[in-house]
This record gives sequence, C-alpha cells and structure tokens, in this order.
Amino acid sequence: MDPLFAPSSVAVLGVSTSQENLGKNIIKNLVSFGFQGKIYPVGPRGGTVEGLSISPSVKEIGEKIDTAVILTPARFVPDILAECGECDVRWAVIQTGGFRELGPEGVALEKKLVETAARYGIRFVGPNCLGVIDTTTGFSVPFIVLPNVYRSGRTAIMAQSGGMGLSLAERLSTAGVG
Repeated sequence: MDPLFAPSSVAVLGVSTSQENLGKNIIKNLVSFGFQGKIYPVGPRGGTVEGLSISPSVKEIGEKIDTAVILTPARFVPDILAECGECDVRWAVIQTGGFRELGPEGVALEKKLVETAARYGIRFVGPNCLGVIDTTTGFSVPFIVLPNVYRSGRTAIMAQSGGMGLSLAERLSTAGVG
C-alpha cells in the first residue's frame, strides 16, 4: 500500500488554470503538506499551476508514476484509467462522482471503471471520495484546500464518509491527538 500513502510520484488528472478548477486544489495541498515526491499536473489545456507545467496527458509525462489522482467528469474516467494502465500506473484515487449514486447509467459507467481497473491491475480508492491524507509523507490529495494543521502521529482514521472523517481528524488535531 506504499504507492497509495507514500508514492514517489503522483499524476493529478483534471487540472486546469481555471479559478474554479478543483484539481488545482489537489496540487496546492500536495505542495502545502510538503509532499516530497514528483508531482505531475495533467489537463488537456496545459498551462502551469503552483509553478508546475500541466501535461496534456499521462502518456506525455514520460516518467514512472506510482499513483494517479483523478478528478474529471465521470464519463472520461474509464478511458483515463486505461491510459494510466498503459503507462504502468497501478494505484489511483478516483474522486470523481457520477457513478452508482446516479442510478442505472452510473452503475454501467462504474462497471466499466471496475473492468478497466481489473484489466490493468489497478487498485483504487473511490470513486466519489474526498481522497487520502498521510501527514507523514505529505500525500494530501483532497480537492478542497486544507490548512496544514494535522500532526503526524500514531492515530489513523478511515471513514466511509469523507466529510465525517475530515471533521473527526480536525477535532483530534485540535485536541492534540495525533
């Protein structure tokens, strides 16, 4: 599970320079939390974010990527995951919503997502999640910008509800538990 919590490189897919772009927030969190690995923003329009060039696709990065963080419209996720698989990415955090929770059409899309992951041997967290935070490695990939107030320690929180897990983590951090 090291590539999920302590990757040496991460591609964040769905990044743009747009003010409203949530993928850009993931890059901000990685930088703010002191992630020491390589960060590769990916988005079709290019540009720069946090001083990093945005690659138009995973294939154009040309470097080994441990983990992909995906936050794009749901209809693109299976193809993006396939591209990651073709580039030997084996772990992903899929934050995109719009799958099973939207009914039969979403169920079919989620089935395609799971089949794609299985075909390439990709393990993933999600879809429709807030992401992963590891304060020890600085791997903080929620799509909301977080203050870096979380302390490293022996306490771990896993929650089905990202909002509830984040709220609990904030309370524990404020109470000095970590």
